[in-house]
Amino acid sequence: MTAARTTPRMISLVEYEARSVLRGDLGEADARHLWETHRSRVDVESPTFGRSADWILTSKGWVGWIPVSGELMLELKPRVRLASLFAMLEYAYRLKGFLVLPGIVDSDSIRELYERLASILAGRVLDRIRRGLYRSYVSERDALPCLRGRLDVEEALARPHRVRLILMSGICTERTLPRVRMAYHAMRGSVTVRPFGPLDCMGRRYNRLNADYLPLHALCRFFLESSGPTHEPGGKLMLPFLVDMARLFELFVAEWLQQHLPRTVRLSPQDIVRIGSTGSVEFRIDLALHDADSGTCLAVMDTKYKITDTPTSDDVAQIVAYAVARGARTGVLIYPRRLSRPFYAEVGGISVHAVSFPIDGDVEAGGRGFVEEIAAVLPRAHVTA
Repeated sequence: MTAARTTPRMISLVEYEARSVLRGDLGEADARHLWETHRSRVDVESPTFGRSADWILTSKGWVGWIPVSGELMLELKPRVRLASLFAMLEYAYRLKGFLVLPGIVDSDSIRELYERLASILAGRVLDRIRRGLYRSYVSERDALPCLRGRLDVEEALARPHRVRLILMSGICTERTLPRVRMAYHAMRGSVTVRPFGPLDCMGRRYNRLNADYLPLHALCRFFLESSGPTHEPGGKLMLPFLVDMARLFELFVAEWLQQHLPRTVRLSPQDIVRIGSTGSVEFRIDLALHDADSGTCLAVMDTKYKITDTPTSDDVAQIVAYAVARGARTGVLIYPRRLSRPFYAEVGGISVHAVSFPIDGDVEAGGRGFVEEIAAVLPRAHVTA
C-alpha cells in the first residue's frame, strides 16, 4: 500500500517584512541550510537569550518558493499585488500583447501565477508542434573534408529543457502537469535535447514564419532566470523558484522607457564605463539616456528597489559617480513608490533627481506619471516626440 503523500509545511514571508518563526516550526538544521544556501535572499536571525526565543526571517527582495526540506517550504510573497507583478513581467520580458491570460491578474498566489504561465508555455509549444517546427540551415565552421547533410533545427527555437525544468519544480499541480508532460514528450520526439541558458533566449532573429517563437523564448527566459539549483528532499527533485524583484524592476523600467521615450532620446540599458589608467574598474550603469543624433549622454539613471522616504547618501554618491564617469550633467534615482519628501540636489555641478515609478497601484497610470517626471529633467528639445 502506497503511503499518502504529505504536503510540506509552509512558512510565508512578505518582502522586507521581518517574521518571527517558532523554533518548533523551523529546526536548527533547516535554519542552517537556509542560511548557508539562501542567505542572500532571506535573512536568518538566530534566537538570542534575553531578546527572542524565535528565529527572525526577512525576505530580501525576492519572490517565489524555496524548498528548505522535504517537509518545509518557504513562500516569498511580493509586497505589491500580483496584478502589478504580472504587469512588470509583461513589460520586462516583452510579453505584452502576446499573452491572453483570462483571470491571471486575479491569481491569489505565486504558485497559481507560475502554474498559469507554465500552462501557457506548454500549450503554445504543443500548438507549434502541431503546425510544424520552424527549421533552417545552421552554418558551422570546422576542419571537415566536406559538408555532410543538413545541420539540424535552429535549436534555440525549440527547448525541451525549459519544459522539463518546470516538471522538476514541484510547484505545478495535477491540473497543469499532464499538459506540461505532453509538451515535453512531444518536443523530445522532434528535436535533440540539449541544455541552454537564459541568454540563449535573447537576441534571436524572427520573420513571418517564426514570429510566434518570440513569446515562447520570453517565457523560457523567465523560467530559466527564476529557477535555482536543484534540491533533493526524500529523493524527489525540486527547484527553487525565485524572482529577483530588484532586477525585475530594472528590466521593467528599461522596457517601459524603450516604448515611451520620445524619438529624440536613445536608451542604453546596462551602460558600461571603464575607468582607471588600465580600465580595470568598471561602472555598470542601469540606464543611460543619450541624444539620438549626437550621442551625447543626457542623463544616467539607477533603479532602487527598496522602501525609503528619501535617497541615502550612498544612493546619491553612486549616481553622481556614474554621471561624472559618463560625462552627464544629470543623475536620476528611480524608486518603486512615491517618496514622502521630494528630493533634488546639486552636487559638484551634477543635478540629482529622485523620481518614482509606483508599482503598488495602477501600473499604467504610474508609468505615465514616471515618463512625465523623466521628461521634466531632460533638456526641453528632447521632451516632445
